Amino acid sequence: MTQAQEITDTPQSPGERLAALVQSVRTGDVTKFETLFEDSAMRPHGGHLAILASWVGQTEILGIIGDKCGLAALHARQHLPLRIAARKGDLALFKFLQSRGGSVAARDGQAARLAAIYRHDEILNLCITGGCSFMESLEKKSARPIVEAPRLTGPLVFLHLAKTGGTTFGSILLRIFDRDNRLNYGRFSQGKTRPARPTGYWVNDDVEKAVISLPPERQSAPYLVSGHFSYRVRSVLPSASRYISIIRDPIERFISLYYYHISRPDTSFHNTSLEDFIKMEQPMRAFSFLLNDHQARSLSGDSLLDPDHADPASYAPPVTDTHLKKTIEEIEHSFVALGTTERMDEFSVLTAGLMGWSLVPMISGKRNVTKGRPKREQVRDEVIDEISRLNQKDLALVSYANARLDRQIDVAKREFDRDMETFEALKEQYEKGESFPKLLKYERQKRGQSEARIAISRNHIKTTKDEGGLTHSGARGMYLDLMEEILINRIYDDPSIAPWLEKVNNPQARGVGRDWPAQAHSMMGMLRMRNLRTLAESLIADETPGDFIETGVWRGGGTIMMRAVLKAYGDMDRAVWVADSFDGVPTPDTDSYPADLDDTYHKARELAVPLHEVADNFRKYGLLDDQVRFVAGDFKDTLQAAPIERLALLRLDGGTYESTILALEALYDKLSPGGYVIVDDYGAIPSCCRAVDLFRKERGIEAPLHSIDWSGAYWQK
Repeated sequence: MTQAQEITDTPQSPGERLAALVQSVRTGDVTKFETLFEDSAMRPHGGHLAILASWVGQTEILGIIGDKCGLAALHARQHLPLRIAARKGDLALFKFLQSRGGSVAARDGQAARLAAIYRHDEILNLCITGGCSFMESLEKKSARPIVEAPRLTGPLVFLHLAKTGGTTFGSILLRIFDRDNRLNYGRFSQGKTRPARPTGYWVNDDVEKAVISLPPERQSAPYLVSGHFSYRVRSVLPSASRYISIIRDPIERFISLYYYHISRPDTSFHNTSLEDFIKMEQPMRAFSFLLNDHQARSLSGDSLLDPDHADPASYAPPVTDTHLKKTIEEIEHSFVALGTTERMDEFSVLTAGLMGWSLVPMISGKRNVTKGRPKREQVRDEVIDEISRLNQKDLALVSYANARLDRQIDVAKREFDRDMETFEALKEQYEKGESFPKLLKYERQKRGQSEARIAISRNHIKTTKDEGGLTHSGARGMYLDLMEEILINRIYDDPSIAPWLEKVNNPQARGVGRDWPAQAHSMMGMLRMRNLRTLAESLIADETPGDFIETGVWRGGGTIMMRAVLKAYGDMDRAVWVADSFDGVPTPDTDSYPADLDDTYHKARELAVPLHEVADNFRKYGLLDDQVRFVAGDFKDTLQAAPIERLALLRLDGGTYESTILALEALYDKLSPGGYVIVDDYGAIPSCCRAVDLFRKERGIEAPLHSIDWSGAYWQK
């Protein structure tokens, strides 16, 4: 090679050297990469090169990047290389990155999610061993004792969720409970079709009428209640009821649901692609309740999340980690068994053992199977990714259900293994045409007359350190549910005083927070009130340090809810700060904040509520104590000097640009990592939106901004 050729082949400019580095990663030329990476000017690109090296599986090059640039580059973009390894199922690469990243990399919850989605079990097990946050709740559940429980003392309720294999299992139950001991389709319908709802589930009124139709002495006796309804149905059933249901891998369920709908002659989806079907998941579309974490919503029992009880014309609020924790608590407490479609045989055998049933009725072919649907492997990866994005909580719920099945099986492993072997033999004989009497005889020979051990897990509610807190999750939930309804006053006739509405009670406007109530202590509506409650509860559960504050409180409803949550959980360490002028919206300083030139809220005397009246509102709920602290005056004079050391929750409801930016500048730095900022008027008042956007841009805040409803938004620090 000539000297001229050597000069030509050696990259001269930084851009050329970077291009050569990228090429060496793609080709796996370790020697060339090491030589070029000696140039310190290339080190800032280490993170991007690590991501590329992960995609092409170049572990040796990743080692060089780690040695030269440290762990920050090796785990760039929030452990993206580790997630790539989990997505690809590259076990060697995953182990290497985990070993170089220590405990931080091992706890990456997104990697565990990807491993679960793409069924890379070895990588998922490594995540569990590392203690990742995604599996943390399952680990805690696994430590709970499983105790023996008596047979049914009340109804057994089968919640049949759409496209989970429920038709198959429902047919099994109909063999076990005779016509006189079950409530199902015929008793609910009474000659009518199901309500025209997106899910087609039965409403509670139909179920309640069917229960009342029974003789009084039988209403709480053991019988089967079976059909398409959600866990919300518990409100009309006897307290002794126990529940059973089946859930499914949400990606498989989503694909099955799509092909079910396009194959039906009575739908308008015939020419709809799977990609367009996904896009129907829009907050204002009722159909979204079927597509977005449908199973977690259906088992939550929460009226705002429940697909059959939420307003189909309203926004579909997201299922949060707190919602999922509560759902799991309810399952632990009230469900005999929760199966998964993918483990139907194990679930059937386990249930037979728990209930003392014969195995013969559990034999059944698949029913209501969607024909002609492709396999999961035939669907493009980006479509799978989008479906999984819409169903994160369903993915977690299925993981929990599988872990619970394993725990219940382990309690009586010997009996279960015997029953499973018997069940497989019975199926084989059934497929050969053997009669049921002979199958029953064979079962008695194999199982003997001994009853299977009954084992279900009961929820052991964690009591709080304060004996004043409500220690039963049901009582706590009922108290806070009632607080929500009272604070926005959907209980009594309460006319609006908003200038843009008639002076009459308007339940629709009240529900979505579009009016100013004459009597209610909050105007934020149910979705924003529920968001405030949920985030406050999650901060307590996660032990995020700091007080709660609202800047701009009107009659105090938001801060009263904050204090109610602390009371319900027995949290005596936090304060609730109530910050307001207590004289209405101040006249805007348009010289300093020209964005407020069009503001007219300072003229609305309906918004002026004196401090003594707000304090009295706290007193009416029994919540005025030394944990409630008032900050009175204009924000420019009070917030910077307020004796607040640390915050976990910052809720902004001043409305104007000035009040919003002053609160953020004074208080955001006091917000703990993991804390929340809620902006009540982000979508309603343009100047408020501009203040938030500018502050986030100047601070480099990239945390996602989540919509609550038409007006509210929040992000987590």
